[in-house]
Amino acid sequence: MNFKTTYVLFGLLVVIFGVFAVVLFYDPGSKDTGNYLLPQFHADKEAVKADEIDRVEIVRNEPKQPTLVLERDPSSKQWKITEPIQARADAAAVENLVRQLADATRTKADKAPSLGAWGLEPPQAVVTLKIGTDQTFKLNIGKEGGVGDAAVVYVQDPNRPKDPMAVRKQALDAVFRQLPDYRDPVLLAAVAEDVRGVKISDGKSEVALEKQEGHWRYTVPADYGEAEVAGTIAPSDSSRAPTSVNVLLTNLTNLKLEKASTDIIADNVADADLAKYNLDSKSDVLHVAVMLAVGDKPVELLVGVGKKVDDKYYYAKLANEKTVVRLKATDADALRALLGDRGALRNRTLVASERAVDAIDVKNSGGTVRLRREEGAKPPPTMPGRQPRFDTDAWMLWRDDTTPSTVDPQLMMSQDSLLNLLKQKNLIVSFIDLQPKQTEADLEKELELTNPAAVVSLWAGEDGVGKDDAKDEKTNDKAKDEKPKTLPKLKSAEPTYRISFGKHIGEGGRELVVVKRETKRKAGDKSAYDVAFAKIPMLVFDKAKKGPLTYMDRQLPPYTTEGSPAQNMTRLQVQRAGAINELTRAKDADPWTIVKPEGQANRLGDPQKVFGVVGMMNGLIASELIADKADKNDLEKTYGLEPPQTRVDITVTKDGKPTTYSVLFGKDGPKDGPKETVFAKQSWRDTIFTIDKGILVDLPTDFQDTTVAKFDPANVATLKLTGWQDLVGTPVAIDLERKDATTWTVKTPANYNVDPAKVKALLDTLSKLKAEKFVAKLPKPDAGLEMDKGALKIELTFAKDDKPLELVVGKLEGDTYLATSSLVPGEVFAVKKSVFEGPKSKPAYFNP
Repeated sequence: MNFKTTYVLFGLLVVIFGVFAVVLFYDPGSKDTGNYLLPQFHADKEAVKADEIDRVEIVRNEPKQPTLVLERDPSSKQWKITEPIQARADAAAVENLVRQLADATRTKADKAPSLGAWGLEPPQAVVTLKIGTDQTFKLNIGKEGGVGDAAVVYVQDPNRPKDPMAVRKQALDAVFRQLPDYRDPVLLAAVAEDVRGVKISDGKSEVALEKQEGHWRYTVPADYGEAEVAGTIAPSDSSRAPTSVNVLLTNLTNLKLEKASTDIIADNVADADLAKYNLDSKSDVLHVAVMLAVGDKPVELLVGVGKKVDDKYYYAKLANEKTVVRLKATDADALRALLGDRGALRNRTLVASERAVDAIDVKNSGGTVRLRREEGAKPPPTMPGRQPRFDTDAWMLWRDDTTPSTVDPQLMMSQDSLLNLLKQKNLIVSFIDLQPKQTEADLEKELELTNPAAVVSLWAGEDGVGKDDAKDEKTNDKAKDEKPKTLPKLKSAEPTYRISFGKHIGEGGRELVVVKRETKRKAGDKSAYDVAFAKIPMLVFDKAKKGPLTYMDRQLPPYTTEGSPAQNMTRLQVQRAGAINELTRAKDADPWTIVKPEGQANRLGDPQKVFGVVGMMNGLIASELIADKADKNDLEKTYGLEPPQTRVDITVTKDGKPTTYSVLFGKDGPKDGPKETVFAKQSWRDTIFTIDKGILVDLPTDFQDTTVAKFDPANVATLKLTGWQDLVGTPVAIDLERKDATTWTVKTPANYNVDPAKVKALLDTLSKLKAEKFVAKLPKPDAGLEMDKGALKIELTFAKDDKPLELVVGKLEGDTYLATSSLVPGEVFAVKKSVFEGPKSKPAYFNP
């Protein structure tokens, strides 16, 4: 072969590979399904789907057994056994069988010596899958081979008679399961969520519940209303009835076979033979019917509760089947107990609404209180610097249709508020039911509910406060504030709940009140109400009988809401027990001067004490609102406010016109309150209220300003100390001048080294020096304020325009020194010993 021929052949080979690559790229070919037992389930196009199979047949030849037929009901899609018995099938077990057959593949094994050797001619079993009448898939099942994890079963597809396969046995273990393994272990419901209705009866008593619009409700007895859903802990004693729907549903789902092979007692039991299983019409039989979410017919279970089997089982059967099973008695006993205590599931929460309540009417002997939660409501004016007690969606009280008052937000949020008490879990102590031949009107009369002492109506969710559709969202806030307020409209004239209060009853050492509860079944429906009569704690009625003042905001209106409460204030007078403290000033920048008591006249008043008093008076929070208004007789005799026992007058002068605001404090308040209070009243409001008695304790009895030295230590330019004559025989002067922030120059005496830290400590103490008390007016002969008697004079000048300051420290009396200050001329006062003990000890004290 020459080179030319070689090149040609090589070129042809390259072309062939190229064409092959292109073909693979554009048409990779069909998927290889030859290793599957049923390749039809894995075809590229129009593959059969496992969930389309609606019939399975298993014919067992070796050993010979009745044919097992499983069929899917076309309407309910539930699997059932149709041969050799009629029974419900375990859907999970059937679907697992179909899935195993569809997905099983061959494994490596020796080539079959013959079909007979592998048990495939004839087959030991034949499995047939069908889809309607059009498609059929068969598999012949042969012998087993190998052991343990290597065990295989030999299988043949009749459509491939010459290609038998070995498949791992564990991949086809469902094929070898027996009839009991395909029985449905569930008798009534697999999971609680599947149940939408329950009826339990024994021929003497009956109880039934149904889930309606998301709420479980009694249908028998029909007047029991809503059932309690919450709660998952079953009573420890199975003879006690369940106390919640959740526990009841658990009891129902527990009614199942633990092991089909032992719990299935007999199939195809004739009616005449039911007596020996305690399931005939003459036996004590419990009927449990469950309505499921799927299907329109209930599933009914008959349990022979007249006699136990082996002390812990009952015989049972489904009403539409002829199979007798056994089941544990525990859950059946709980269901049976419910017939003896039909009210065990009743909802004992008086107002069990998950929807937000936004409207309340309380009608009692004092009239009607109307409370409405208002979206975007603004807080009332409060004293400057204090945070509003709520931000938005406040409760408002309407005493007429146009004048709302703010409801105390803390009251509405507290656990013992009327609303929260009504919603308290398990508030109902017991129910009162109609007796035979007794009418509802008769019972109301007996329970003193014909003319109830109080009625509380609540609107929630779709019944509650509606939005004003005509409201202009673009309206500015100022325009909204100026718009007259009107009582918010409700979406429904009829409340979601109506609670009427009647007779008082003493029971078991407790004070109880009878109530009639009317619960609307559906929003918007005016007539469909559940009615129940019950006993609840008297505490709730104590709240319901309260008047409107109980709900109003206890944060009292301040006398001013602009700026500081002391702004434009020119006078403060506090009268208490015959003593009077009075201070005045001409304008805000002026110091406060004492007018009374006369012994302190013309002395400076302490501005912090003044501001403390006016701050308290401008931000009072009542303990309780007592009355809208009181006549003169009550003001004098009941409340002790005419005249008051304590009075605080605050005079504000604006544009030359003085206005006095007074807070009056009277007698001690009611003794049954949580703390000691006194009656009180504001001059700018008629309301009588009580307030914590501690506020009177906090009122100062002495307003004198005890500041005797006040300056900025960094502003001190010179410091001169003169004294110690009693120690050295002649006065000694230490004269210092500031060099910089931390350094001092000693002008005199010569060669004196000063410790700047000690100088700084003295100035820091003097800069905010307060007297312990004022002792006397000058001259005071025995105060020791002369140099020859050991006095120490301290003189300070300042870098800026501050006046010089002079302090003279004299005689030691007990733990204080007597002293004078140019800031309070003519006054002798006492200061703490510790302030001047070091400096007065010796001239060398300021040495390093």
